[in-house]
Amino acid sequence: MAQKYFKFLGFAMGKNGKGVHIRVHCQSLAEAKKKLKELTSRNQGRNGRKVMEKVKNYIRDWIDYFYLADMKRILQS
Repeated sequence: MAQKYFKFLGFAMGKNGKGVHIRVHCQSLAEAKKKLKELTSRNQGRNGRKVMEKVKNYIRDWIDYFYLADMKRILQS
């Protein structure tokens, strides 16, 4: 049986044989990775502590927004 997905506010929602599931959409994950690369870019000449504080805040906010989604595998990787 083919799985059906649709994107809504950065979430991928779908229905399969086991029921309904909510995940982070692949485009949202790609945007988050891009933003983290921008924040950790080495050519900006910033203090390491300030960079890590910004990264920590961004990740915390991202996880707070997507707390409904199944992110166990994403966060482990």
